[in-house]
Amino acid sequence: MPTTAVWTTSNVTFTDPVQHQDHLLASFVSNVVITVLIAIFLVVGTFGTLSTAVVISLNKHLHTKANIFIASLCLSDLISALICSPLWLYRRTWGFEKWEWGNLACKFYWVCDFTTNYVTSLHIVSFAALRCVAMMAPFRIKKISTRMVFVYVCFLWLISIGTALPLGLLMSVDFERGLEPRGTCWPSCSVDSNRIDEYYTYINVVNAVMFYLPEVLIVIFTLLIVHVLRKKRSWRKRYVNSVNNKISKDRIDSIRGTAFKVDVIPNTYALDTNSTPNITPSSQRRLAITNSVSLSISIRNNLGFQSNTSRNRRGFVSGATEKKAFIQLALIALAYFFGYVPVTAYLSWSVGTPKQNKSCLDDYLFGVTSYLCLRISECMNPLMYNLGSSQISEATKKLFKNKFLKHNR
Repeated sequence: MPTTAVWTTSNVTFTDPVQHQDHLLASFVSNVVITVLIAIFLVVGTFGTLSTAVVISLNKHLHTKANIFIASLCLSDLISALICSPLWLYRRTWGFEKWEWGNLACKFYWVCDFTTNYVTSLHIVSFAALRCVAMMAPFRIKKISTRMVFVYVCFLWLISIGTALPLGLLMSVDFERGLEPRGTCWPSCSVDSNRIDEYYTYINVVNAVMFYLPEVLIVIFTLLIVHVLRKKRSWRKRYVNSVNNKISKDRIDSIRGTAFKVDVIPNTYALDTNSTPNITPSSQRRLAITNSVSLSISIRNNLGFQSNTSRNRRGFVSGATEKKAFIQLALIALAYFFGYVPVTAYLSWSVGTPKQNKSCLDDYLFGVTSYLCLRISECMNPLMYNLGSSQISEATKKLFKNKFLKHNR
């Protein structure tokens, strides 16, 4: 009775040697392509993230509450790029069938990778909340010190580590996953076959708390900030228009004694005809118009509007500053959603989709694509930090300019 040779590769069984060889070739090519992409993302992400962290640490004027979050995010991205990324690459490609680096390294990868994911998610939603409070109650935000923010950030790290630690108990190395009733499409370094139900429960609960809820809150905070900015802009326009239409001598005298501290003191002769008998009516009208424009510009500056003559230097939060703060938040949130929505979707899909409704190829492609989106997101972060903050951008340019000039000398 003739026998049929059977080859099992990547949890897929073949009876045709030609198909087996084609599968090996395709796996090798895909492994090379993924390795090259991960290497590129590692270099680019590490360079950008490290540059941002160095710029913030070297410039004391950048040691602000918001930048503490950004510096901590840089640390998370560095850990993800330098530690988690190489381990993920080996797990998904060259060590897919046989993880040769030991059970401890497998557990460490899962805990480390999910810690950085959780801490990033908590940082982004906290950053959005901080921006929202700064817009809605700018005087309250001053009561929050940088030390308090630093302690809070450390607390977020502790929460993330504690939440990820159970994965160290749920994960293990199994070289024969293709023979298991569940998890046949997963790499050898994956969930312990005896704890798959516990893993499903963990993912469903933790995903809701660490990913779904922060994503919803980020959207809510962003919409609130947009609403507040529109209201402030409308109020500024109405106030300036009312001042421009009702300028009088009493109005000028009252404004002089208020907290606005008008930059340009109007010419009182233009409004008191009795004290200027030698000035013609046409000259009086020209002086009145000039003083009215000067007063309007001064008030606009103190209310947060920028002008060509001067800029607000008295501690008032300008509309331009608020707009930049919102743009920075929007860019960081955009990068976050680009990377973490696919990862969250893959985790939910891999756990919740029945085996008969998905193939090993679908699982592999979805998992790899979602992680590549995450790596692209982390490479985008330093760019978003610089685009959203002119101070970080200028400090970065100055750093590279000095290094470049020093190297040329």
